[in-house]
Amino acid sequence: GATAKKFSDQPYWDERRYEEARQWRPHFVVSTLGTNDAKESNWDCEVFTKDYIDLCFDFLERLSPRPVTFLVAPPPVYEDGSLDIQQSVVADELQRAVARVAEDAAGKINGPLEEQAKRARQQVPAEMLAHTRVIDAFSAFGGTALRRRGYVAEDGVHPNERGTRLLATLVLAETRREVALCLRRQADAASVVPDNPLGL
Repeated sequence: GATAKKFSDQPYWDERRYEEARQWRPHFVVSTLGTNDAKESNWDCEVFTKDYIDLCFDFLERLSPRPVTFLVAPPPVYEDGSLDIQQSVVADELQRAVARVAEDAAGKINGPLEEQAKRARQQVPAEMLAHTRVIDAFSAFGGTALRRRGYVAEDGVHPNERGTRLLATLVLAETRREVALCLRRQADAASVVPDNPLGL
């Protein structure tokens, strides 16, 4: 699986789907990266955090539209060392790193905007601000207590069919409000008649 790190066994940065997603200009981005970064051969918390922030920034810096970005906090690993993935890293460092990435990626966009607006004594228009959210799949899949083994495949890492449905339901529950707000804004904008529609 792909990693958020730029230099690893399989960086998402090098995959064609990354560039395709950027060109698509989505309104919403859902990222499930992190688990493969926690491999013993890949893990470096500082580098992971920096590279993941940069990856999010690549999407968030676009203004038309400015996508709402959801980072899924990876589910727990039920078999330590399976596929070289460190269970303790996923349960602790990785969860804190994903939360930091969400906060710092938005801050990388919003900080300069808010500073400029403060100097001009104005408000930053809402559509210019970056918004990130964390979806807590770690707790949903049993957390540190590992209470939901029945949702994970035999390798102890990937969700099975039942787990995939749980993850899809979790993402839907977290994103549906933002989707509804986006659709409402688009409908409101479409209903506004310009003062001079023909430009005369």
